[in-house]
Amino acid sequence: MEKYQLIIKNLESAGFRAAFLPFSAIEKISEHYNNLMLSAPNFAKSSAEHFSKNQPPDADFTPTSILVLVLHSPPASVRLTVGGKHFSIPIPPLYLDSDIIYSQIDAAFSSITENGFQTARPKGVSVKLLAALAELGKYGRNNIFYADTFGSHNLIAAVYTNIPYEKPFDFKLSFMDMCENCAICRQNCPTYAITDAPVIDADLCINKYTYRLDPIPNEIPKSAFNALIGCWHCQSHCPANASQAKPSANELTLDEAETRSFLAYESERPAELEAKLASFFNNKHLLSVAARNAALVLGLI
Repeated sequence: MEKYQLIIKNLESAGFRAAFLPFSAIEKISEHYNNLMLSAPNFAKSSAEHFSKNQPPDADFTPTSILVLVLHSPPASVRLTVGGKHFSIPIPPLYLDSDIIYSQIDAAFSSITENGFQTARPKGVSVKLLAALAELGKYGRNNIFYADTFGSHNLIAAVYTNIPYEKPFDFKLSFMDMCENCAICRQNCPTYAITDAPVIDADLCINKYTYRLDPIPNEIPKSAFNALIGCWHCQSHCPANASQAKPSANELTLDEAETRSFLAYESERPAELEAKLASFFNNKHLLSVAARNAALVLGLI
């Protein structure tokens, strides 16, 4: 058994989906970014420039392969209490990944270096692009990566390595087969960010406007907001996620008084509530915007 095959076997026994790409794939990826600039300049220009600035990679060894990992990352939710009624607001996958998930990934990469190989985190290249090229899944028409067996409920990580891997590489990207005759995500996108194009209109996607507390542009309806960060419209309606767990699997519940304090994000919260929130929101940036986004979802602002 080749070394890379043994590594994949060990990673999959630990719950990951794993695959290698030859490092020579970077040349084809560079061509892809350049072509994307021509077909969708407003969306792709900054991504292509960021990729170019980070080539060659910052590594103190000569990379020969790219290892891509995909791990299950279920959604979560916060259950608020307003006027005696309960409202569960989802947190899509990726945003509330626990320290446990990241420690699993770090441990996986550490096990490789302990075996005498070196790794370096890639910069400037989309890890979901790497995962798709490694055939660990495919893109949905909503520009989200769907991992085999995990749907869009996944977390992706990648490293450049000096692990020998010389398999032939064919650059090919495609939507999931079910996307061919399905328009569900487009029909459920409140801002019409999803079209027939291979990329979404990032300026229309409400994801962009949930990361900071800046004023919401007039052309983005406040009624479109439906998550504590990011957007849940296309993923929650997607048939590819039909077998995946619902957000209630990992839920934080706040009573009426806690909800009032939580939503008053410009005021100081009680220490006990702060501790409760900090324990759940291990992503500090998410906590900084969550209350404002919750108020948008509830129609309070």
